[in-house]
Amino acid sequence: MSALNNLIKEFEHPRAFEMKFMELYNKTLLTCKEEQPYPTDFTRPSSLGKCARNIFFERTHAPKDPIDLNNPWIYNSVGILESGTDRHERIQNVLFKMEEQGFIKNIDIPTAIKDAQAKGIKSEFVKWNEDKTEARCCNTEYNLYFQADGLVELDNKKAVFEIKTVSCKKLASIRKSQKPLPPHILQATAYAMCLGVDYILFFYEDRDFTSHFPILYKVTDEDKRVVTEKLALVDKCCREGVIPPPNKLECMFCTYKELCNSIENEVAPEGEL
Repeated sequence: MSALNNLIKEFEHPRAFEMKFMELYNKTLLTCKEEQPYPTDFTRPSSLGKCARNIFFERTHAPKDPIDLNNPWIYNSVGILESGTDRHERIQNVLFKMEEQGFIKNIDIPTAIKDAQAKGIKSEFVKWNEDKTEARCCNTEYNLYFQADGLVELDNKKAVFEIKTVSCKKLASIRKSQKPLPPHILQATAYAMCLGVDYILFFYEDRDFTSHFPILYKVTDEDKRVVTEKLALVDKCCREGVIPPPNKLECMFCTYKELCNSIENEVAPEGEL
């Protein structure tokens, strides 16, 4: 009877074995996901493209939405992030080879921090990561905790080297506009401010064919104003315990939707929901 039941189950679900394997793989994948704890006293530049409320929740370690295990994006995003990390390391290895062949100069981040300090910039080198591929630093003026991909010099021009892996479709849009994406500008502007340089070399790579599109970008006063004002708002809200207003345009990938909605429901006057 047991064999018959198995046959019936296999007939009902012809891909039962594959489905079970995929379920167990995804379950295990989430246990491999590594997340750096968000610092309470600092903002990460990579968060600057998000709304101020999201950054506030990150800084105060607010509870995130429950994980929807039926949402394939939960698992796909892990692979996308891992792929981006792997490509970062390979691209940085090519930079080292470029320097060996005399094409460019790679400026050591701790050295760049010392140069920035000589200019009066309040940046500090904190530590290397475990394999010494990322220099973790902080800036006490802007309350930023950051780790830039690199700092390169070519033709007597220093530029923050910022690697961005994107979809093939998104890269096509970037090629057409020949402009970095706005959230990327905010993130890299923070690096430039902390390292005391004026240029950013965005190095875009598409995930499908690993084709590349570099963009040399000069940081503007407006970029710096937007970054400093956003950081000041988040710092003020964290000090005073006041939740900043949300930006409804940034909700799609937010992991605090439930908390944010509950707050909005509490403050909205009756009849306006």
